[in-house]
Amino acid sequence: MKIKGRILFSYIAAWLLIAVFYAVLLWTAYSVDFLWAAADSGISTTLLFINGLALYLMLQYEDHRFHSKIWSLFQLIFGYLVAVSLFYVISDPLLQYIAESNESYNALYEVSRIPRMIVAAMLLLLMLLWFRLYNNLQVLREKTEQGMRLQSLLQASELNALRWQINPHFLFNSLNSVSSLTEANPLQAREMIIKLSELLRYSLRKSNEKFSTLEQEINHIRLYTDIEKVRFGDRLNVDIHAPDQCLDMKLPFLILQPLIENAVKHGVYSTEKQSTIRVDCKCLLPFLIISIENTYDPEGRTRTGTGTGLSNTSSRIRLMYNDDSLFRTSDTGNSFTVTLKIPQL
Repeated sequence: MKIKGRILFSYIAAWLLIAVFYAVLLWTAYSVDFLWAAADSGISTTLLFINGLALYLMLQYEDHRFHSKIWSLFQLIFGYLVAVSLFYVISDPLLQYIAESNESYNALYEVSRIPRMIVAAMLLLLMLLWFRLYNNLQVLREKTEQGMRLQSLLQASELNALRWQINPHFLFNSLNSVSSLTEANPLQAREMIIKLSELLRYSLRKSNEKFSTLEQEINHIRLYTDIEKVRFGDRLNVDIHAPDQCLDMKLPFLILQPLIENAVKHGVYSTEKQSTIRVDCKCLLPFLIISIENTYDPEGRTRTGTGTGLSNTSSRIRLMYNDDSLFRTSDTGNSFTVTLKIPQL
């Protein structure tokens, strides 16, 4: 495993500063000749630098997948003891050789051998603990990033699955409408087929896109309701209000269609009288607020369903914006309303 350049540079710079500080300390505070002070500092800090680097590399190559915690602890202790031992075995003879060449330094060396080893052992222990903490933080960050990537992939997969649950549902309803008119009114059936082809062309052209404009989605649901009006006639009344300043605002692709389908299914199907679907759009930055209301006859026939349209739309909104408060429904007893709050990112 390679050492990152920034980390290695910081490590070298830190030890250079320590070496200079230690040499100046011996020279000024303990009156050691500068040459001998520099030699002592160079030998001690170089050995600590190398041993510390070895401890870092040992931790980098440690693989927790195949070893128990006890084995990892044993590795740490063994590596630490080896580093301390190597420092003593190499530094002591070299410094002793230097001490024999200078009386003032020799006196200092004799009284500082044990404290020197204690300080070296403490520095190596601090480095080991710091490297272990750094490694743990790196592993945690990598796992977090990996988890976020996996979560993103899962969300994308789930969103695609939800989208393709919606399209067949709409296609099934539309083809049923065409089928019912093929023999009874071929001209109206032809008109429905043309509009259906426009709907499918829009869906296929933008199937890989996450967002569309409000204007595009409004045009799309107008086509859908025009198809349904051919079938239901005056029983279906659609009122769409979308101010011009809202038309360029973004919303998830095909997010309105399943809600309109739901309004038709539970509104028009429930009564022989006229049922109204109202779509009201408001620009209240940073949100685009869309409410879809359909009237229904509480005493009329009910049409059961799986609730796929509402549940899929709610799931898409939650997955895309990570907020459960953006999708709301309300029922007054004779009208049902779905309200979407679409953040403008």
